[in-house]
Amino acid sequence: MSGKELSKLVAFVKGTQFDLVDYLQRERHGSARLESFASGLELIGQKAGTRFILLLQMATLQSRLDAEFLLAHMCSVKFKEWIVVLATLLRRSEVLFDIFRHDLRLWKAYSVTLQSHPAFVEYQDLVEALEERLSSLSNSEEK
Repeated sequence: MSGKELSKLVAFVKGTQFDLVDYLQRERHGSARLESFASGLELIGQKAGTRFILLLQMATLQSRLDAEFLLAHMCSVKFKEWIVVLATLLRRSEVLFDIFRHDLRLWKAYSVTLQSHPAFVEYQDLVEALEERLSSLSNSEEK
């Protein structure tokens, strides 16, 4: 799904009052499911069939607003895989931290994925900040 398609989805939901939350709840294990985190980032990061730098995708105000709109809906149905993708694109570390502090297995997979793909190098600072917060959390729990 390209940035343009995301905008169309948001416009459709807003214009028709389509119940996106209901759809997401029904399709959680179906058509709304991502194949993988990396493919989700790449999917949203594409524009007109060409791979696009993800950071630039979120640079436009409308793209950010659309992603925030979708993130709010994904959060309301607790759709983790989409929450992680959208929160990463938006660099919403507080949202990611809330998910990862309860699911360290997901954190490990996320961290390895972002660190092993050269295309995601712009998120290295986000990964480092999350790693620091999560390690300080585990250190305080050990005391």
